[in-house]
Amino acid sequence: MEAALALYQSVGPRQTTVAEIARRAGVERLTVYNHFADDAALAQACQSFWRMLHPRPDSDAWTKIEAPAKRLEVALDALFAWYAKTEAMTRNMLRDSLADPAFAGVLAAIAKEDQAFIDSLVVGWEPTPWALAALRAGIGFGNWESLCLQSGLPRDEAVALVVTWVRSA
Repeated sequence: MEAALALYQSVGPRQTTVAEIARRAGVERLTVYNHFADDAALAQACQSFWRMLHPRPDSDAWTKIEAPAKRLEVALDALFAWYAKTEAMTRNMLRDSLADPAFAGVLAAIAKEDQAFIDSLVVGWEPTPWALAALRAGIGFGNWESLCLQSGLPRDEAVALVVTWVRSA
C-alpha cells in the first residue's frame, strides 16, 4: 500500500504499474495481484488508506459557530490548509480519476465528502441557488489551486474572497 501511495503521489495513478509497486515493495507482482483483484480495488484501498492517514478537516471545528459567514471562513481555512498539505496526491488523484474508470469510486467518495462539507456549512440558513453554486465552486480543489497557487493569494485572502462570493450571491 505504501509503495502504491508513493507512486500515486509522485507520478499519479495512471502512470503507476503493478510491476513498479511490486519492485518498490520488494515483492513479486503476483503478491500485489493476490491482494487486489483489479485496478479499481487497488485504487479504492489506496484512497481509503491515504484518507485515513490524511483525513479531511473535521466539521466539529465549525458546526457550533452560529454566524454562517464565520462558519464558512473557519471551514474554508481548514480545507485550504488541508489542500496545501495534500496538494500532490489530490491533484494526481483528481486528474487521473477523470480519465480512468477504475477510479470512479474515488471520485464518488470525493463528491460525497464535498456534499457533507457543504451540508455542515448551510445549517441554520437557506442559501440561494447562487450562494450554493458559489459555495460549491469555492470549496473545490481547482479553485484553491487557482487562487493560492496560480494567483499567489495567501490562504487568508483566498478564504476571504470565497466568503465574499458566497455572501454576495
